[in-house]
Amino acid sequence: MKRTLKTEGIIPDKLILVDGALVKNYNRAFQKVTGKKTELESFHIDKRGESPEIEDELGSNYLQCGSSHRFMIIVTPNQRNANLIHEEFSFDENIFDFIFDNYMPAISVATRVDGLYGELDDGVRAYHSVEDLLLLNRVNVFLQTPSGFLNKAIELQNLVKQLQNSPDLLIENNSRHIKTTLSLAKEVGDVRGFNLSPIEMTLEIKSFYSRLFQGTYIFRLDDSKGVIPIKKPEIDGKSESLISGKHDLQRSTVVIHNTGNSLTNFLGPAIIDGPSVSFIPISSEDKVIEFLEKTGLISYSQELIDQKLSRIEDKLLLKKNYDVSQISREDRTQAIQKEIRNMPDDWRGVRNIKRKIATGNDFMTEVKKGPSSIKKLLMTPYRKKGKTHNIVHNLITKLCPDDYEAMYDHNIRDLEYIFENSSENTKDYIVHILRRYATGYVEGEFM
Repeated sequence: MKRTLKTEGIIPDKLILVDGALVKNYNRAFQKVTGKKTELESFHIDKRGESPEIEDELGSNYLQCGSSHRFMIIVTPNQRNANLIHEEFSFDENIFDFIFDNYMPAISVATRVDGLYGELDDGVRAYHSVEDLLLLNRVNVFLQTPSGFLNKAIELQNLVKQLQNSPDLLIENNSRHIKTTLSLAKEVGDVRGFNLSPIEMTLEIKSFYSRLFQGTYIFRLDDSKGVIPIKKPEIDGKSESLISGKHDLQRSTVVIHNTGNSLTNFLGPAIIDGPSVSFIPISSEDKVIEFLEKTGLISYSQELIDQKLSRIEDKLLLKKNYDVSQISREDRTQAIQKEIRNMPDDWRGVRNIKRKIATGNDFMTEVKKGPSSIKKLLMTPYRKKGKTHNIVHNLITKLCPDDYEAMYDHNIRDLEYIFENSSENTKDYIVHILRRYATGYVEGEFM
């Protein structure tokens, strides 16, 4: 069996089984958004409605038409408790959680007889280059049923309320109102006791990251909180002005991208920098860290010193074919002494900072004097920066992909890729580290 973090029990497999009548409901919604259907009699789905089994059947990204036209399918309220297979944008989880948290009564009723579907409409035609991500300013979601059940049920409730408020409607226009009410009641049943409303929301987007183009980070510097709270357009007058108002095109924006030192666009020449946008490749670590420092998005943690020293030592021992996940404390100490001359410069740099602190020097001063290779090891998001916190955490995992604990919390997909492409010895080590992390173990005890 192929080893994955799921088979190792590191990542819980929190997916929802779809079988029986739910398969038919899923296919009706699936055909509406893609024109396709699955031939499977049962499968599992995540919070968005994606299924690993259907991916095997129809191919990856089957629940979208291009990267900018993504869809959501709900066939059971139990999806609220599922995990997310593919988080393409940092705001995805916010959208799905908001829908389940605020529209559970309507979801519960609608999924008794049908599926729900809708597009995560970001208003972008296609993502052909990194620059296209700058067009993303809001996401609208409106869910409906293939049969029209939800719309009809809401209409029926409104007709009943109108009749209660105006009894004369019983006889007006040749009893048209009551005839329409009875006709709808035959179609959808008695829905008078349910709290139904259109399932609709808008999320205004500020700073975010996307997995597109190997990882892209959009920092809109006029907003340190990252994301404006989600609004219900139909009940919150303020959200109407947010939706209709023009965006400030002069905001200062920094794009950190993973496409090399220059951007290319197959539709034509790429725009590198502009009056309001600057591009920084992740490979230019000095510039990335300088940006994060100047904007106050990061700080440095002295508590990370021993953890990072141990991780560098472990990497060297793994390279020398030591079984680091099983090695005893005594054997590890002997191995480190044997390989001490082979320790990389980063180990010596972090070790030197530890010495400087011991002699009374200021930690922050010493770190900031050091090279980016040392800074990134001791970097941590500044915890007062609101919703950009998780975005910065994810970016740090790009700079330090061997910080498996941070990867587990903030970049699970890259962690899965790293694990599946590692040697068996390294896989054992990653599992060992993450199991200790789950129990609250703090690495660095050897120091």
